[in-house]
Amino acid sequence: MIALKQSVKVAPLQVSPTDVGFQITPIGSDMSDNYIIETHHGAAGLVVRDRLGFVFFSATREFDVLDGKSFASPQHATAAAIRQSTNPVQHQSQ
Repeated sequence: MIALKQSVKVAPLQVSPTDVGFQITPIGSDMSDNYIIETHHGAAGLVVRDRLGFVFFSATREFDVLDGKSFASPQHATAAAIRQSTNPVQHQSQ
């Protein structure tokens, strides 16, 4: 069975990611399919291109709510991570 990942729609940011301490870094070449999203505290997660867009893989529990979600671009994933860091959701016990 193949499960499709949910695509997340994110409103445009009103500020630049770097203005709030976030950075998107390609892993490998400039035309990379893999990116790391970093905060001033460290890595938030990775986004990896798949057939539906870019899938987010959280690096810390703070961003677990975004883990496995699909985004249209690394910038959309960054916007979601910024929103998560400024408005954290309670993490579920695992």
